[in-house]
Amino acid sequence: MRQFWAVQTFVRAILGGLLAWLAIASPAIALSGSISSFDNFADEAVRALMRRHGIPGAAVAIVADGEIVAAEGYGWGDRAQSMKVNAESTLFRVDGVSQVLTAIAALQQVERGALEIESDINTYLDRSALRAPDAISQTTADKPLVLGHLLSHTDGFDPGWSVGTLVRSPDDPISLARFLQERLRPRLLPPDEMFLDSEVGITLAGHLVEIATEQPFAEYVEQQIFLPLGMTHSSFTQPIPDYVRPNLARGYELKGGQFHPRPSASVNSFPATGLVTSATDMARLALALLQEGCFGGACILPADEVAQMQRRQFAPHPQLPGATYGFFERFVNGRRAIAQHGRADGFRSLLLLVPDENIGFFIACNRNADRFIADFTQSFFDRYFPARHGAPPTPTPTTDPRDLAGTYRLSSYSHLTLEKLAVALGRVPEVEAIVNRDGSLIVGDRRWVEIEPLLFRATESETLLTFRRDDRGRVQYLFIGDSVFGTMERLAWYEPTRVRRAIARGCTIAFVAGIVFAGLRHRRRERWARWSAIALSITNLIFAAGATAIVAHSQPWTFAYGLPLSVRFLCGLPALSLICWGVAVGAIASSKLPTFARLGYGSIAGAGAIFLLVLAYWNLLPIGAI
Repeated sequence: MRQFWAVQTFVRAILGGLLAWLAIASPAIALSGSISSFDNFADEAVRALMRRHGIPGAAVAIVADGEIVAAEGYGWGDRAQSMKVNAESTLFRVDGVSQVLTAIAALQQVERGALEIESDINTYLDRSALRAPDAISQTTADKPLVLGHLLSHTDGFDPGWSVGTLVRSPDDPISLARFLQERLRPRLLPPDEMFLDSEVGITLAGHLVEIATEQPFAEYVEQQIFLPLGMTHSSFTQPIPDYVRPNLARGYELKGGQFHPRPSASVNSFPATGLVTSATDMARLALALLQEGCFGGACILPADEVAQMQRRQFAPHPQLPGATYGFFERFVNGRRAIAQHGRADGFRSLLLLVPDENIGFFIACNRNADRFIADFTQSFFDRYFPARHGAPPTPTPTTDPRDLAGTYRLSSYSHLTLEKLAVALGRVPEVEAIVNRDGSLIVGDRRWVEIEPLLFRATESETLLTFRRDDRGRVQYLFIGDSVFGTMERLAWYEPTRVRRAIARGCTIAFVAGIVFAGLRHRRRERWARWSAIALSITNLIFAAGATAIVAHSQPWTFAYGLPLSVRFLCGLPALSLICWGVAVGAIASSKLPTFARLGYGSIAGAGAIFLLVLAYWNLLPIGAI
């Protein structure tokens, strides 16, 4: 196979030169605008969007018909060092875009026979001290976990392992094998059931590359991908090498009208999030993926592996976007694109390809500004691939819409770890599905009509929405939007954030009232009930006040560097609360209390029990969940 690939590389190099010569005389792609307009478009769009969204620096590269047709840097890469952004040499942290390279590295091993896409990964992990954990709902009839699941985010791994993935000290990063040994937890779902935006599986895929090649992941990617493609301004190495740092952009946040630099960090889960790269390096990668794996006379993958990488591997519905190996699908203005985005602290980036049109782009900026990337993407498609609006949807209701009403939450959050607290902080979107009298739905701010069984379309756009039932026929999931990330799970009546916040507020009021009540009771026979009730109330109030203060003064990325001491202290309070609650219940049950006192102390204990259930829901009990 290797000999065939070498011959194939030579033939493609010759044919590539011939096709490039022919391309000079003939247009290659049918776009709404000419290729010569790409540079002007990029310049006008990026400058306007930087002003609109307050972006300190950005870089963009557009590729079409086998060429880099636009590549430019804008603004400041590092304001303190007066370093301007250069599309060729300025490096950005691209976070999730790293996964494209990891998928390529894994597929290279598949092509060489060192890994198999459909083999149980434990076959390879037996060579290390790791073993893939079972899902918490795993049965003997479930499929084995395979490499294909890792590359398409259908492995079922819980997304919650962000705590400790970043380190500030250059001496702190640990080996990939050790990091996985310390952090792998039971999977949330069996494989191939759901797309979950988790870094766990793709990091594990990077470790499989290390096992197959018997060399460090970063070293392998540099030798087998970066060097062949001429990507001389890219690195996975952690900590970031000294020779790279002078060209590394600084991330910023905009606060109070001023740009504040974000801390530099090293990444433990580097196959998923550790890449630093430049715009033109990513353009070279994009060209290789749009040209059957080859660029500049070098091939990093054979054509059939590239086709497999870009092919849909999972989708919640045939008409909705899904996931490929290393990419996710998007539909923009009716065109299928495959993309991967990065959301590092102080950085945003996007690599997007339209394989059917042989075109793509990479864009990055050094500020947390999702709208900048989204607006550029929409402007690009509006300019070159305008929307083709179809006929308004014809309602064909066949489903009882009352089964669909309820609250749904975006599923890509931690279900099994302390990071589930992100739900309480309001960082995980929830939507209501409301049924209209005519059988249509209101989800978010849109009206949806059913066009096929359980398939709905927005009345003012071509966006689709669908539902999935479980084995017992109950609606379990809602899938919405133009990308596979719009997976939402149905919540029980007590799970919506608004309900749990109301419960927490009610408990807080009960604890304050409980302290007052117990403080007014001085009878000797009530001393154990009194002091345990006071201790229970004070412990829970300290937890509530401390959690509120930490939320108010913490950045979203704070916990990625590990749990601060204040958080570790707070995480110990639920255990103390459980002890106080047990003592209070025992004292109330064993003491000969007057009826009024028993009702008062019982109410405090009841509020304590409800509060403990809330803490358990957020994985604060048992302590082992932390």
